[in-house]
Amino acid sequence: MTAKNNFISLFSYIDCEGGLQSCWPWLAGTNSFGYGRISINGKRYIAHRTIYEHFYGSIKPRNVIRHVCDNRKCCNPLHLLQGTQADNVQDMIERNRMPQKIKHKTILEMAEYWKSGYSQRQIAKIFGHQQCSVCLCFKRLGIRKV
Repeated sequence: MTAKNNFISLFSYIDCEGGLQSCWPWLAGTNSFGYGRISINGKRYIAHRTIYEHFYGSIKPRNVIRHVCDNRKCCNPLHLLQGTQADNVQDMIERNRMPQKIKHKTILEMAEYWKSGYSQRQIAKIFGHQQCSVCLCFKRLGIRKV
């Protein structure tokens, strides 16, 4: 399959009918975080990242593609910006997209416990949350144990 055919195939899963300013939602499968995914020549890709690369070029290592519309399924290239995870976290704070039950300050405190060797299960017990909530907060903020 050629690059042109791949691109045409990719757009067959996107609803572009709303016009240039509207979100263009991904209509096919998504990953566990709600982002569109596609398989091209047996390799899996995240749809909005693939669209970004087609229109704007390569993505810098460790950078993310941010949605100015806050719609994870959106593939409109006018709604996509490249940035760091710190930029993405700042977007989440400014747009009030942080998990509602756990405050940002508390997540940072939990991250310190995690980096010092506590398990997510132990942290959840200490802070009175579910382990899956702790894990999700860490993933959303890009917190790694290192």
